[in-house]
Amino acid sequence: MANSQIIEFYSGAQPDHQGRYLREMQRWPDDRLETVHDFVQGGMAVTGIECGANLRPVNNAECVQQCDRL
Repeated sequence: MANSQIIEFYSGAQPDHQGRYLREMQRWPDDRLETVHDFVQGGMAVTGIECGANLRPVNNAECVQQCDRL
């Protein structure tokens, strides 16, 4: 089963763990991207649990396929 959290985030239907929507983060200026580092956690999902990945959504092949269709 696909991770609905990341599908909803990438489709714009749900914010990340800080209440930020992808469309907002995509409009951030470079200096904000340089100072706010946790936006990367939601934007770069992992395919398994790894050290320091507690904020990163975990996805699987089905999730990747659904994201590719967005």
